[in-house]
Amino acid sequence: MKIAILGGSFNPVHLGHLHIAEQTQSLLGYEKILFVPAYISPFKEKPMEVSNSERIRVLKKALQYNKHFQIEDIEIKRKGLSYTYDTILYLNQKYKKKLQKEEGIFQKIGLILGADLLPDFHKWHKYEKLAEMVHFILAKRHGSKIMEKDAEVQKAIEGFPFPYSFLENTFMDISSTDIREKIQKGEDWQSFLPKASVKYIEKKGLYA
Repeated sequence: MKIAILGGSFNPVHLGHLHIAEQTQSLLGYEKILFVPAYISPFKEKPMEVSNSERIRVLKKALQYNKHFQIEDIEIKRKGLSYTYDTILYLNQKYKKKLQKEEGIFQKIGLILGADLLPDFHKWHKYEKLAEMVHFILAKRHGSKIMEKDAEVQKAIEGFPFPYSFLENTFMDISSTDIREKIQKGEDWQSFLPKASVKYIEKKGLYA
């Protein structure tokens, strides 16, 4: 089985996240996409505006109708700082049987990564060992719409030393930060989230 992971705060999840996951499944043939919500990211050590459990509920609403999507809450359960390297170690063990193609040969987990993160990838915890365990899936996301113009990002893509697939996903100019700000300002935000997630956020008054 081909398994890929998409990590992030998902605070809240939005259509841009889902679009990247859908195209990873349809264009690259990944049968299962694991959404891995962060508890505290090593690079974003700030309290979440809503509880971990509420973020999970909003995410669950968004994924409920896609059989290829699943939540993996290991980083929520682990608490504290979580590194992608440790999460991949855990997932390799958890899905060992499903990842095994033949005796002694395993399908590497796909790691979906925003191409704009490449310039700092060498700062990741045990990044070289991580690169040995995964197959990178590079995607355009918020902040990387300038990929064609941003020389640093383009240079990082061209010089990326590890095997990867480039996901030709359609760029959606929206971020969770934008959505939180729109909710707080009373601006339109509903069109950027799945309807089920919108209803839940409105019902609970989240982010307001």
